[in-house]
Amino acid sequence: MSDLISIIVPIYNVEKYLQECIESLLKQTYKNIEIILVDDGSPDNCPQICDEFLKKDKRIKVFHKVNGGLSDARNYGLERATGNYICFVDSDDFVTEDYIEFLYNKLILNNVDIAMCGFTNYYNDNKMKCKIKKVQNKIYDRELAHIYLNVLGYFDVASWNKIYKKELFNDVRFPVGKTCEDWRIMHNIIDKTNNVFYDSAIKYYYRRRENSITSSKKVRMDSIEAALDALEFYKQKKYLKVLPYAYQSLMIACMGVVNNMICFNDFSKYNYVDNIKKKYRMKACLNKLKFCKKIQLLFFMYFTKIYIRSIKILKR
Repeated sequence: MSDLISIIVPIYNVEKYLQECIESLLKQTYKNIEIILVDDGSPDNCPQICDEFLKKDKRIKVFHKVNGGLSDARNYGLERATGNYICFVDSDDFVTEDYIEFLYNKLILNNVDIAMCGFTNYYNDNKMKCKIKKVQNKIYDRELAHIYLNVLGYFDVASWNKIYKKELFNDVRFPVGKTCEDWRIMHNIIDKTNNVFYDSAIKYYYRRRENSITSSKKVRMDSIEAALDALEFYKQKKYLKVLPYAYQSLMIACMGVVNNMICFNDFSKYNYVDNIKKKYRMKACLNKLKFCKKIQLLFFMYFTKIYIRSIKILKR
């Protein structure tokens, strides 16, 4: 445990959950950590909560800044991190006590640049909905990591649930003013690695909230833009084996947007999404998807009107 690990926590308007998040980090079995709390101009009691924790443990560092958004807060933390390795934890989430030690051991023992773990959704009624997937515990080379980055149900495009060698962020920052910020940089980060390790054991609890950033309509639309950006990256880098999965990821993003339209009963941008779907659907593979998700995506891509009617019935 000689390596210092920096845990960056961007904070905004989460006073109800912040204490649980910080306490889960203070309980880590891996002790050589610095917990960087970035108060992004939070209007609630988060600044005071941060300052109280600052008094309790010397491993905590608190920074108060003018609100600039999630990406800006993460970048702010990156520029002040002094550890050899980087982790991100969102301030309304929490982790198991061995979260850092688990990821660190996987990274060191397998000599990789990123180690990743499984996660589960956590709802405000305290009921957990686990992502049921095939157990994974293996090393992925760069190309294979790009493929699985684009397949729903594996290690995901999120920046959390991962530990990174710090140098991977030397010339990479989260895009300020954009949502789906993780998706917009993760392919760049993976591209700087030789190998990554993924163990699907659940160590991270991702809280689902109705008023969170990821529940908004704007995020859903931005997911298509992020998927198109990633697709262009793979074309330029000539990742020919990855491209069918990047198209698959784009189709999943389009399906998510249409689901969001049904939820909010707002189809004002439907034609835009439908045109993208029709333009690229023939290029998308369905490999590595679970059977049910594969059938769902097929219906969405080729029988969209039936798909929408079915979802509306299920919603009712």
